Amino acid sequence: DRTIIAARLANAQPLIIATKTDISSSQTLSDIYQALDIPVVSISKNSELDELLEILKDKTIIVTSSATGIGQAFSIAVSSYGTKIVVADMNPGDKTVQLIKSAGGEAIYTKVDVRDEESKKSMAKAAIDWTERIDGLINNADYFREV
Repeated sequence: DRTIIAARLANAQPLIIATKTDISSSQTLSDIYQALDIPVVSISKNSELDELLEILKDKTIIVTSSATGIGQAFSIAVSSYGTKIVVADMNPGDKTVQLIKSAGGEAIYTKVDVRDEESKKSMAKAAIDWTERIDGLINNADYFREV
């Protein structure tokens, strides 16, 4: 009962490609993507990819810059495999957390500025305080500085 999701940018709009094994499990995710105005395309089941992504179950992954956009799509997608998500962003991430929880996932939000070392340490501490582990990081945040 999993939905595999790959996300990419298409005309500055995330595009979600979902492989569904169960209509009811993808329905909740489709509702979420529709609310976010993200196009959804379903394709046939890929059991090899499904098996591979099973390793995400019960892991804790931090996703930076995940309050909106592609980071939010990554967070929702990865959480659909039973991964606990730390939504890490400078902006409020409550909506992403709510979307993950409404689809049956687990998530927390922590504010982070990836330019600041103490902020990054605080982000890691929030993850460890919550689940006692960090298994992965999707580093989606950009840092631009003037040259």
